[in-house]
Amino acid sequence: MAHNNNTTYSTVSQLMKRLGGVYRDPNRVSRDATGLLTSSVGNNLRPKISNLVENNGVSSNAMLLTGTIPMIYMGGKYNIPIEVYLPPKYPLQPPVAYVRPVPSMMIKEGHQHVGSDGMVYMPYLHNWHSNSHNLSALCTHMSNYFGTDPPLFARPVGQPLSNSYVRPSATHQPPRYEDVQQDQARIDALNEEMRAANIAADVARQAERAEQEAARQKITAEREQLSLINQAKAQLRNKVEYELRNFDDTCRRDIELRLKEQLMLEKSANYIVGASGDSKSGQMEYLSSKKIELENHHEQIDELTEKLNGFITTVKEQTASS
Repeated sequence: MAHNNNTTYSTVSQLMKRLGGVYRDPNRVSRDATGLLTSSVGNNLRPKISNLVENNGVSSNAMLLTGTIPMIYMGGKYNIPIEVYLPPKYPLQPPVAYVRPVPSMMIKEGHQHVGSDGMVYMPYLHNWHSNSHNLSALCTHMSNYFGTDPPLFARPVGQPLSNSYVRPSATHQPPRYEDVQQDQARIDALNEEMRAANIAADVARQAERAEQEAARQKITAEREQLSLINQAKAQLRNKVEYELRNFDDTCRRDIELRLKEQLMLEKSANYIVGASGDSKSGQMEYLSSKKIELENHHEQIDELTEKLNGFITTVKEQTASS
């Protein structure tokens, strides 16, 4: 089926987005694939994503172009079913091409350019150069080689499917276009069923991932909320402890001040009221004690004065008699 240029470009672009990061030169892959799909030799191919296992055993997703390419054999036009894989290192690494016979076909044993597994071997691939070679030219070369020596022929009647490779006789002809189209329609139907199943599986996986992501976000939100609560508790606890320490220090200073004031009041009270506790007599007791002390001092002075006068009199008398 021929491709509309815009539709082809859109389809290839969507597949390249799904293959993000696989190719070193995604623009070249997109350009070459679109060029082949919109050319006369490749307009019966269609793009898809498939798994490619390379010779070193490394497996990766890759762009696959699958369908049929035309060839002219003995004046008649035939279509050969092929698959062209674009490896991750494309265009530095050449594409990998296979001839894929449908059940009514067989691969010609000992074909010069097609192995028993369907892999295509050609000088164009062997001498591949990223700057001068492309997919459209590759399929054109395959079409020309296959027109000279068809790689497929119709399976003989009664030939079991398990015996895939027999030496063709001179009467064997390439498969008719109608047979290829019928087999291709069945393959397309199977591929469509597989695509629908893959889409359903993708939807289920996306739903599961969305559910897991929602659960993860919920757990993260709960952890963040718990962390905020713990932070608020710690801040409140620190503030309460700070306020309690300030209140305790204030109370201690206030009590110490009041005790000092109490002691001073007690001293003042003793001074004012005296031992009896009577505020009226307290001052009199103090003054009386001071009066008695003064009177005692006066008596002592009087006694000393009398003694001094007596001493003076005695001295005078002794002086007069001498």
